[in-house]
Amino acid sequence: MTDDGLRSRPVFFLTLFAGSVLGAMPSACPGAPIFEQVSVPSFEFEGLFHGTRAEALGSADLAGAQGVEAQLLNPAPLVFGSSAEVAYGHMEYDHLEWLDGDLQNYGAAVLWRDIRFAMVRDELSVDGITVRTAFDPEGTRIAIRERMDLAGVSWARRHELDSTTRILWSVGGGYRRYSSHIGSSRTHANTFDAGTSAGLSKLTHGAVTRLLGAVAWQNVFDQNAEASGRRVSVPRTLRLGVTADLALDLVGEAGEDARFRVAYTRALDLERSDEDDDHLGLELTLLKRLSLRVGRDEGFAGG
Repeated sequence: MTDDGLRSRPVFFLTLFAGSVLGAMPSACPGAPIFEQVSVPSFEFEGLFHGTRAEALGSADLAGAQGVEAQLLNPAPLVFGSSAEVAYGHMEYDHLEWLDGDLQNYGAAVLWRDIRFAMVRDELSVDGITVRTAFDPEGTRIAIRERMDLAGVSWARRHELDSTTRILWSVGGGYRRYSSHIGSSRTHANTFDAGTSAGLSKLTHGAVTRLLGAVAWQNVFDQNAEASGRRVSVPRTLRLGVTADLALDLVGEAGEDARFRVAYTRALDLERSDEDDDHLGLELTLLKRLSLRVGRDEGFAGG
């Protein structure tokens, strides 16, 4: 059995996924209008969808984040070797009377000799929100178009302590470009990410045990923007995550027949201390092809 389970490779997953309520939008009852404050961009959409695997795990697998979308959570994923991949994810929000929209992300990543380059785009489109003011009590229908482009680079290293034990480490950073069109409001913001991951891998009696940890800091320099003379909120989050997994070779043919993973992440909102969230996820993968996942994300009602 080899100890290269963290190496990037084509893998097909069956994911059990349930969408979350659009919790970051201003609160409203079904059928109720959204008032004037929604006409000022907030960029809060960025945390709504981190890709299908991440969402199924409650955005908990920070240290073991995989795929192109890993860049959205962790600028320094633990991936090794040389490879290339593309990804696309889509989530619809059409189950509330006052909201009709969708969010998607897509991107590509290239891994060359343990150096990773990734680009991801997050997009939110919402149609038909009513905004009422004292000057317009009947309300005006507006559309929301928000986008975040992310480019990142990371470098990972492995060091063998002995024939059965490895130390894993990575460091990386990213650049985010936000743009928002809400009604007649237009604004942009630029931020930077930084992060590091580390882990220990141990091979014993046909099983590989890994303990991984990661720290990811989003919006390191506390960048903000303004629209209509108001300060625009740009996400600024510090994430601390730990992941443990056990990979088993059940038939003794140097393969990986089953892998069980548990992940936990604490997301600290550096702008609002009362918005800190806990994330927990469990994953069972069989024969590197079939994965069953369950997760809890405290950041969203119903997540």
